[in-house]
Amino acid sequence: MHAVLISLLLLTQATSEPRPPAPAPQCLDARAVTQMRQLSPNTLIVASGERRFRIDVSVACPQMASGSALLARHGWVCGEPREFVQTQAQLCPVARLEEITSRDYSQLVRAADQTRDGQMLPTVESRSHRGATRGFRGSFDYCFRPSQMRAWAADDDGILVQTSKIRSGGHGAYRLELGGSCPQIAFLPVLKLSSGVGLDLICGNPGDAALLSDDRSFSPTADGLERGRTESRFAKVSERPCPIVAVYPVYE
Repeated sequence: MHAVLISLLLLTQATSEPRPPAPAPQCLDARAVTQMRQLSPNTLIVASGERRFRIDVSVACPQMASGSALLARHGWVCGEPREFVQTQAQLCPVARLEEITSRDYSQLVRAADQTRDGQMLPTVESRSHRGATRGFRGSFDYCFRPSQMRAWAADDDGILVQTSKIRSGGHGAYRLELGGSCPQIAFLPVLKLSSGVGLDLICGNPGDAALLSDDRSFSPTADGLERGRTESRFAKVSERPCPIVAVYPVYE
């Protein structure tokens, strides 16, 4: 086992030789991994660059997401033999690799954060009291701050929001999926986002909603998107809020 580990480590280390391209389109780049989250003793989800993956291992492998590494030839994990998740205690052979959508990844991360042994964890929290250290508990994988919204546009899939990458975990845009019909997004130009927990956070929690108004003082941005702004005192607001049921980053 030690010989296998040493061999794999040598294969994943950078060398003077050019790195060969991925053997297949579905391969995961282990050198670009930014996050790993464990869903069960046999399942791991991985963020690699702008792609998202699910990895199943063939044996129970606790603590895969804590100080673990992916070991594979030239750093390409493709679901082939001799690929491993290395924990501090063992090597866990990769049995299956599947690419998943950003939406599915975000929902899995959110469920993992909210559930521990079937119990709900405390809600995401943002603290911004004067003189206090600002904090963010939760994940930019499924939450964003409406105060960082720069522009928005409506389409058949809901609302696309442009955000500040610097203040949104590197994500420049989010998709907001709406529950039920919300025809007013097609003709009311100003968007206000309301948090169900009363914070500067939209995560698809119960009570998170989009409120539309007809304040005509909005200004289009250079790329044609309508800039989301807080409703004015005299704006007529849509009587029925549009529930937000899912939030996840999109990559353009």
